[in-house]
Amino acid sequence: MNNKKKSILYILGVFIIGFVIGFLINMAIVEKRIDNFRRMAKPRGMTSFIERTLDLSDDQKLKVENIFKEFEVKADSSRQLIKNKMKVDMAWLKSELKPILTENQFQKFEKRLFKGRPSFDGERNPFQREMGRREKSAKKQFEE
Repeated sequence: MNNKKKSILYILGVFIIGFVIGFLINMAIVEKRIDNFRRMAKPRGMTSFIERTLDLSDDQKLKVENIFKEFEVKADSSRQLIKNKMKVDMAWLKSELKPILTENQFQKFEKRLFKGRPSFDGERNPFQREMGRREKSAKKQFEE
Protein backbone atom coordinates (compact mmCIF):
# COMPACT_ATOMS: atom_id res chain seq x y z
CA MET A 1 0.00 0.00 0.00
CA ASN A 2 1.44 3.35 -0.96
CA ASN A 3 1.70 6.37 1.32
CA LYS A 4 -1.19 8.23 -0.35
CA LYS A 5 -3.66 5.43 0.43
CA LYS A 6 -2.35 5.11 4.00
CA SER A 7 -2.78 8.86 4.52
CA ILE A 8 -6.34 8.78 3.18
CA LEU A 9 -7.25 5.81 5.41
CA TYR A 10 -5.65 7.49 8.41
CA ILE A 11 -7.57 10.75 7.82
CA LEU A 12 -10.79 8.84 7.22
CA GLY A 13 -10.28 6.84 10.43
CA VAL A 14 -9.60 9.99 12.46
CA PHE A 15 -12.71 11.61 10.97
CA ILE A 16 -14.92 8.63 11.85
CA ILE A 17 -13.53 8.39 15.38
CA GLY A 18 -14.06 12.14 15.85
CA PHE A 19 -17.61 11.88 14.58
CA VAL A 20 -18.45 9.00 16.94
CA ILE A 21 -16.87 10.74 19.94
CA GLY A 22 -18.71 13.97 19.13
CA PHE A 23 -21.99 12.10 18.81
CA LEU A 24 -21.51 10.35 22.16
CA ILE A 25 -20.53 13.56 23.93
CA ASN A 26 -23.55 15.34 22.49
CA MET A 27 -25.82 12.53 23.69
CA ALA A 28 -24.34 12.75 27.19
CA ILE A 29 -24.82 16.53 27.30
CA VAL A 30 -28.43 16.30 26.14
CA GLU A 31 -29.17 13.52 28.62
CA LYS A 32 -27.68 15.60 31.45
CA ARG A 33 -29.84 18.59 30.48
CA ILE A 34 -32.95 16.41 30.40
CA ASP A 35 -32.09 14.98 33.83
CA ASN A 36 -31.59 18.47 35.24
CA PHE A 37 -34.93 19.55 33.80
CA ARG A 38 -36.70 16.53 35.30
CA ARG A 39 -35.13 17.19 38.68
CA MET A 40 -36.45 20.74 38.46
CA ALA A 41 -39.96 19.37 37.95
CA LYS A 42 -39.91 17.88 41.44
CA PRO A 43 -40.86 20.25 44.26
CA ARG A 44 -37.52 19.73 46.00
CA GLY A 45 -35.65 20.43 42.77
CA MET A 46 -37.52 23.67 42.21
CA THR A 47 -37.06 24.70 45.82
CA SER A 48 -33.30 24.17 45.69
CA PHE A 49 -33.16 26.09 42.39
CA ILE A 50 -34.99 29.03 43.94
CA GLU A 51 -32.80 28.92 47.05
CA ARG A 52 -29.63 28.99 44.94
CA THR A 53 -30.69 31.71 42.53
CA LEU A 54 -32.65 34.04 44.83
CA ASP A 55 -30.50 33.91 47.98
CA LEU A 56 -33.46 33.33 50.31
CA SER A 57 -33.44 33.89 54.05
CA ASP A 58 -34.17 30.93 56.34
CA ASP A 59 -37.73 32.17 56.86
CA GLN A 60 -38.28 32.50 53.11
CA LYS A 61 -36.82 29.04 52.49
CA LEU A 62 -39.28 27.50 54.94
CA LYS A 63 -42.24 29.32 53.39
CA VAL A 64 -41.19 28.44 49.83
CA GLU A 65 -40.74 24.78 50.78
CA ASN A 66 -44.21 24.68 52.34
CA ILE A 67 -45.74 26.29 49.26
CA PHE A 68 -44.13 23.70 47.00
CA LYS A 69 -45.31 20.86 49.24
CA GLU A 70 -48.85 22.23 48.98
CA PHE A 71 -48.43 22.61 45.22
CA GLU A 72 -47.35 18.97 44.92
CA VAL A 73 -50.58 17.87 46.60
CA LYS A 74 -52.64 20.09 44.27
CA ALA A 75 -50.77 18.89 41.19
CA ASP A 76 -51.31 15.24 42.18
CA SER A 77 -55.01 15.96 42.60
CA SER A 78 -55.12 17.59 39.16
CA ARG A 79 -53.34 14.62 37.60
CA GLN A 80 -55.86 12.26 39.19
CA LEU A 81 -58.78 14.31 37.84
CA ILE A 82 -57.29 14.25 34.35
CA LYS A 83 -56.67 10.51 34.62
CA ASN A 84 -60.29 9.90 35.61
CA LYS A 85 -61.57 12.13 32.79
CA MET A 86 -59.43 10.26 30.28
CA LYS A 87 -60.83 6.93 31.51
CA VAL A 88 -64.35 8.19 30.83
CA ASP A 89 -63.34 9.57 27.43
CA MET A 90 -61.61 6.32 26.46
CA ALA A 91 -64.69 4.31 27.45
CA TRP A 92 -66.80 6.67 25.33
CA LEU A 93 -64.46 6.22 22.36
CA LYS A 94 -64.72 2.45 22.59
CA SER A 95 -68.50 2.56 22.94
CA GLU A 96 -68.77 4.77 19.85
CA LEU A 97 -66.43 2.62 17.75
CA LYS A 98 -67.78 -0.80 18.73
CA PRO A 99 -71.08 -0.55 16.78
CA ILE A 100 -69.29 0.78 13.69
CA LEU A 101 -66.41 -1.68 13.50
CA THR A 102 -66.66 -5.37 12.79
CA GLU A 103 -65.73 -7.72 15.63
CA ASN A 104 -62.37 -8.43 13.98
CA GLN A 105 -61.66 -4.71 13.46
CA PHE A 106 -62.59 -3.88 17.03
CA GLN A 107 -60.34 -6.65 18.35
CA LYS A 108 -57.46 -5.28 16.26
CA PHE A 109 -58.21 -1.81 17.60
CA GLU A 110 -58.17 -3.03 21.20
CA LYS A 111 -55.05 -5.09 20.57
CA ARG A 112 -53.38 -1.95 19.25
CA LEU A 113 -54.37 -0.12 22.44
CA PHE A 114 -52.23 -2.53 24.42
CA LYS A 115 -49.16 -2.08 22.22
CA GLY A 116 -47.89 1.32 23.41
CA ARG A 117 -47.34 2.76 26.88
CA PRO A 118 -49.96 2.44 29.58
CA SER A 119 -52.59 5.08 29.06
CA PHE A 120 -54.86 6.81 31.55
CA ASP A 121 -57.06 3.78 32.05
CA GLY A 122 -54.17 1.40 32.57
CA GLU A 123 -54.44 0.14 29.02
CA ARG A 124 -51.90 0.70 26.30
CA ASN A 125 -52.07 3.83 24.18
CA PRO A 126 -51.79 3.19 20.42
CA PHE A 127 -50.60 6.68 19.69
CA GLN A 128 -47.42 6.54 21.75
CA ARG A 129 -44.25 4.63 21.01
CA GLU A 130 -42.52 2.31 23.44
CA MET A 131 -40.28 3.95 26.04
CA GLY A 132 -36.60 4.00 25.17
CA ARG A 133 -33.68 3.42 27.52
CA ARG A 134 -33.35 7.09 28.47
CA GLU A 135 -37.08 7.50 29.06
CA LYS A 136 -37.15 4.43 31.30
CA SER A 137 -34.21 5.70 33.35
CA ALA A 138 -35.77 9.17 33.56
CA LYS A 139 -39.09 7.69 34.66
CA LYS A 140 -37.26 5.66 37.32
CA GLN A 141 -35.46 8.81 38.57
CA PHE A 142 -38.68 10.81 38.52
CA GLU A 143 -40.46 8.20 40.63
CA GLU A 144 -37.70 8.18 43.27
